[in-house]
Amino acid sequence: MIIRGRDFMNETTNTQRRLKAIEAARELLKAVARLLIMADMVDVHLILMNIARAKSALDSMQVAESKQELAERYSALKAELEELNETTRRRVSNLRELSEQDDLQAARAWLKVNSTLMYTSSIAYIRHPEVDQIRLNRDFAHSEMSKALQAIAEVLEGRNRSGDIGLSHLGRIGDLIHELDQFQNRVYMEPSAYRAHIHRPELEELLERIVSGAAVIADSENTRDDRKKKIVDECNNLRQALQDLLNEYEKNAGRYDGSEELDLAMVHLGHKTKDLKRHLRRAIVDHISDAFLDTMTPLMMLIDSAKKHDQPATIHNGKLFYEHAQKLVQVANLACQMSNNEDGVRIVRFAAIQVEKLAPQV
Repeated sequence: MIIRGRDFMNETTNTQRRLKAIEAARELLKAVARLLIMADMVDVHLILMNIARAKSALDSMQVAESKQELAERYSALKAELEELNETTRRRVSNLRELSEQDDLQAARAWLKVNSTLMYTSSIAYIRHPEVDQIRLNRDFAHSEMSKALQAIAEVLEGRNRSGDIGLSHLGRIGDLIHELDQFQNRVYMEPSAYRAHIHRPELEELLERIVSGAAVIADSENTRDDRKKKIVDECNNLRQALQDLLNEYEKNAGRYDGSEELDLAMVHLGHKTKDLKRHLRRAIVDHISDAFLDTMTPLMMLIDSAKKHDQPATIHNGKLFYEHAQKLVQVANLACQMSNNEDGVRIVRFAAIQVEKLAPQV
């Protein structure tokens, strides 16, 4: 490239030298591209080797027979995880897909969360191997860390993520808000485009799915009675508004310009849809305010009774904590049903999954 480039610079009007310089430049670009690809493959291979070493160190913790042996193996695992965390942190910025970045970050966080649980539960198991719950805790932490390592490997190799560690598969908007938006988009059309045998059953079926989703929120345990009544009333009002609009469509069938009554029916339906959304969101806000008013007390009560070695109180408070955690998960899922913020939905659902998994271990 240097020689041909110099030759071309000496005689820029020479067509043959120009073509040779262009050809050399293309070959250089191909060589650079191949070098970058090979460097990337080497980088991925080194990280995969790191993952394999971390998995081996993780497996070795399960067969440790003494506290000292466990501490040594945990120290080796921790060193491998720190190296893996640093290399994957640098790797995140090189990934083009945002979903892959999210999944890699989630796997890193899940490794960090469960590594401590793995160590503490393994110590407890060495001391009390006869207690099944301790063994289950250790096996849970081992399984979750293995899944996280597998998730990192799948992202780096460009494979489809098979587990539930990642964030990307959680980022869809809630079914209820999606159907409400879909209903609003489909219900408005030109009168000439309306076909009663197609659009009437389609819109009625879609509305009934919306009503069923709204009924789940209305019938939820913590929905206030006045809010439940408003949701039911708005569902009925929306049903009636849809029938009025469909009747107006049929009256204006084949016309390019709709009547004033059709315009009013469209506006009325839009208002009723917004009213239903508003009451559903307020009901969910009520759920959130009730569930998240005091999130720490059940956990602190459980910790306090455990410190006092009060077994009956610990069992009782454990049940209270688990029920409270389940309530938090339920409310989080309800909130996601009425949110069209994909990033927010993804984060909330991932946090809910973590709570759901970790609560039984606590």
